[in-house]
Amino acid sequence: MSSLIDLNSVAPIQTPAQEQNFDWLKLHDLKNGNYSFGFWNVSIQTHTGGQQSLKFGGVCKTNTFEILENFGFCKRYREDGSFLLIRNIDNILTKVAPVEIKDFALDMINGLPEEVEICGFKIKKNNLVEVFLREHNILFGENSLSPLKNHTKKLLADTPTTMFFPYKNGVAKVTKQGLELIPYSNLRNLCIWENHIIKRHFSITDVKSMFENFIQNVSSQDPSRIHAIKTAIGYLLHRYYTSTCTKAVVFYDEAVTDNDTAHGGTGKGIVANAISQLRETAVINGKRFDTRERFALQKVNESTEVVFLDDILPDFDFEYFNSILTDGWEVEHKNKTTIRIPFEDSPKLIISSNHIMKTKKGETASRRQFIIEISDFYSTMLTTTQTPIVDVHGCEFFRGWDAQQWNEFDNFMLTSCSLFLKKGLPVNETKNVVYNRLLQATSNDFCEWVESKNFLSETYYHSGQFYMEFKNIAVGENGLFSQNKFTAFLKLYAETNGRTYKSERYNAVAHFRFI
Repeated sequence: MSSLIDLNSVAPIQTPAQEQNFDWLKLHDLKNGNYSFGFWNVSIQTHTGGQQSLKFGGVCKTNTFEILENFGFCKRYREDGSFLLIRNIDNILTKVAPVEIKDFALDMINGLPEEVEICGFKIKKNNLVEVFLREHNILFGENSLSPLKNHTKKLLADTPTTMFFPYKNGVAKVTKQGLELIPYSNLRNLCIWENHIIKRHFSITDVKSMFENFIQNVSSQDPSRIHAIKTAIGYLLHRYYTSTCTKAVVFYDEAVTDNDTAHGGTGKGIVANAISQLRETAVINGKRFDTRERFALQKVNESTEVVFLDDILPDFDFEYFNSILTDGWEVEHKNKTTIRIPFEDSPKLIISSNHIMKTKKGETASRRQFIIEISDFYSTMLTTTQTPIVDVHGCEFFRGWDAQQWNEFDNFMLTSCSLFLKKGLPVNETKNVVYNRLLQATSNDFCEWVESKNFLSETYYHSGQFYMEFKNIAVGENGLFSQNKFTAFLKLYAETNGRTYKSERYNAVAHFRFI
């Protein structure tokens, strides 16, 4: 059996281009019969009678770090002083766990021939594995790997005027002037996260995408609404935050629905899914999302570009995200270090709901929310078909597409980015959000009644008289409906319409007015 070692069999794993000729099994003479070889320390022992044997001294830490670094392993510091373990192959970065680095090293050893030669001694591979495994827990803890070199090269990042989308065949550069495909060779001084590379090819085309037809349908073919949703797509895909525009994009159903009949199926999730095809997205189940839970955001990490909170419950309070949108994200992970994502690196936020969120004092929260209403174009078909997307467009989105359809989709999305860079987010007028907010907080009877009254500002209204009038409509003269609840409904009506409810005595009788 040959004692020579074929490097091609030793290291078949992908390696950085600049290190492909690195000899990780090189023998280092440490003097006085001591040597290092690959991951191991060895020494030659001379016994009585002149016989010699090879003794293992455990794993050589210096060699181990040199080997790992030459195969691209290093660390990258976070803003808070903690660090990520990463692997860098030709400026493409991948996050790795200590166990993955250990497995990589073990794969290298297992790739050796069954017998190798060290200092003239033939050693079985199993012995090398045994020595390595004996000390791997000491070597491959996260803190134990801290001596790895620091990686400081800048990441490819969006700017206020430019967006970048890395594809397999190059990087799509988007400006307000349009789209351009640039080669990776132009980015030699920058690096990219591997999971941010879009695993398909891109070329510029002006062929209309079926997804653009979808956007037009869910916008009721209204040019201003189509413009709003396209700029929202561009905003969400823009990996750049400015303090003047820190909004969550919120998708609601346009149809008037109370809490008992809200059903969805309009396509809100499809829009969010479209974003996830281009940016790394953490999807959080809104029905299980609890702001009191320490680990509620644990799906979010440093490379997350978009967070999608899907189908939140009626009692969700948007106030939870106000400080996050302005100050950055602090995320606790189970059994891991809490991470801090600064404002400038924060992911964008999408929220979808069949219910209108609570807002402080009933405001529309326009400073922190960009609201998009999705029409019922597709949901109305659910009475006759379970596959409205397939029926209208001929295939299922994102799963049934060929390369050309994907490319048409990408061009639409990137063109929307160019529109956003040119126009920004517009002042978006919603159709039914205010009415739905009141309807879902009160009742259909109250909404119809209060709309019919056309209450004027600065006019006194007799509290008892209007209370009894509505009570008779809602539950009948002998039904149970308190005046306190009626007052609460009037306050909600005022708040959702940007007014203030005032209760006071006028001519010794309780009255209310709106200001």
